[in-house]
Amino acid sequence: MTDRVLVSRVNPRSLARVRLLDPSLRVGLLYDETTVRRRGGRPRPGWLHVDALHPRYPLASERYVRAAHARDVAVNVWTVNDPDAMRSLSAAGVDAIMGDDPSQLLGLRAGGSAWNRSSS
Repeated sequence: MTDRVLVSRVNPRSLARVRLLDPSLRVGLLYDETTVRRRGGRPRPGWLHVDALHPRYPLASERYVRAAHARDVAVNVWTVNDPDAMRSLSAAGVDAIMGDDPSQLLGLRAGGSAWNRSSS
């Protein structure tokens, strides 16, 4: 099932350890505004050779998503509970939106807007 698993962690050292233990596993870095301030800036696509970046949703601009996609890195945002923010993030090209209300997320997906580039 490794093709269906994405290991997501806040600690980049843990992700590096996962890569060493099993290079076939996909990894994603989870971060928020606190992480950004502590480390001196947003993680850049290509940093740590992650497969995905998981920023808290206000940190995911369209420009950031484009830069990540140019390096074949997915952008999966969390925790989005506002339908307008969901639509905006979808239009920006994020790969996945994590939220607390599955019915809202399914409603957005059913709405026909750009939703999930990689539908995995």
